Amino acid sequence: MFPWRVTSFVLSLTLWLTGWAVALFPAYSWVFERYLDWPGYRVYDFTSGGEHHAYYIESPWQVAGVAAVGWLLVLLTPLVVRALNSVDKAAVRSLLGR
Repeated sequence: MFPWRVTSFVLSLTLWLTGWAVALFPAYSWVFERYLDWPGYRVYDFTSGGEHHAYYIESPWQVAGVAAVGWLLVLLTPLVVRALNSVDKAAVRSLLGR
């Protein structure tokens, strides 16, 4: 059960921290424009065939959408943790013969 518990811990912590970091994106979205000379958060930036492609999260609607995804992750985290813990619960029940 040790690998399962490590996986469960890593998945729970990653989901929880990612959710809060993305949910609080409107609080720190101003940093990219002020200190990095980007118009917003850079999602991707690459050059292909001599043509430059870049996508930024910069409009208020995009920032609100990112924050909504973050809040969704924060609200789904307890459900995921409960599902991950149900595996441990089932293992204990099977070991106890119930």
